[in-house]
Formats: sequence, structure tokens, C-alpha cells
Amino acid sequence: MSVLENTNVPFDAQQYFDTLSQLESQGRGDYAARNRLGYLGRYQMGAKALADIGWVKPGTTNKGLLDSKNWLVANYKNFMGNPEVQDTAAKMMLEKSYNRALKSGVVSPDMEPHDIAGHMGSIHLVGQKGYKKSLAGEDVRDANGVAPSHYFNHISERMRPPITYTEPAQPEQPWWSNPLEAGKNYLRSIF
Repeated sequence: MSVLENTNVPFDAQQYFDTLSQLESQGRGDYAARNRLGYLGRYQMGAKALADIGWVKPGTTNKGLLDSKNWLVANYKNFMGNPEVQDTAAKMMLEKSYNRALKSGVVSPDMEPHDIAGHMGSIHLVGQKGYKKSLAGEDVRDANGVAPSHYFNHISERMRPPITYTEPAQPEQPWWSNPLEAGKNYLRSIF
């Protein structure tokens, strides 16, 4: 069983994280990725997110993630070399963010699951406060200039259930709608 199963979110967490990783880690889903700003792993988690879930000391910077003394759970080498550790941290962050988003009204249980996933991706990108500002109309972007709407659209679209179309049943045609058939049926009935 995957670490990413059994979450408190109303959508497929494995699919969400696979989709999120297409946007993070240079689109490769690379657990060993470290970008120029010091964000780590498949989900490009930074020091603030890791501190929020209690994995590094509060106040640690992304550069400080390289120092084992700043880690409270795991360490840089263990985090970068172990997909299960990264998945666990990402799951913890998602669940914490989801609970906050419910409490603040950013998401609600009656929303479509794929839209909730889109909101959670946007929160992953710019944080809860940044996303609330974005929803209020501010032009919020991450350090790479990416807007939360990009994450929302990408994740929501990929997690939307497929639309199925069923051809409507054709109603039975009345006898007068096809005069030729009606005439044949009449002749059959009298002979």
C-alpha cells in the first residue's frame, strides 16, 4: 500500500501527487530534484512547508535545509534519497493545508473533488495566505513567476472525471411519420 493512500482529502491523492509532480521538479517527477531556490524533491518542498509539518526547525531557510542540525525528522540526505519520506511529508502537508482550506472557506465539502484538488495545488504553490490574496484579485505569483491559476487549471483539468456521452434513445416513430411504411402496413393488414 502506498504512503499516499488513506488521506483525508476527497480526491485520489496518488493522482493528485502524480499531477502535481508534472508541475514541480522540472516536470520529471524527480525525487532527487533541487531547484535554484533550494526547493527539494519531487514536490519541491521548501523550508517553510517542512517547518509547518514539524520536520525542520522554525526559521530554517531553504539554504539551511542542507544542514542536518536544522532537521527534526529525517535529514537532507534521507529526504532526498527516499521517495517514501518525501511522499509522507507531502501527504502531511496536503492534509494540513486541506484542513486549513476547509476552515477558512477556500474549499467546501460540496465542491467537485477535481476543483478541490486544483485549489490544493494552488495552495501548494503560493501558500494559504498567498492563495487567499489571489482569490481576492491580487496578482500573486511564486518566485518563478507562476500564478496559482496555472496550477488550479492544470490539476483540476487532469483530475476531472471523464465525460461520458450516451446517445439518447430514439423515440418510436408514429405510423404517419413515414407514409410509405404506413401504406405497406395498411396493405399487409387487409391482405
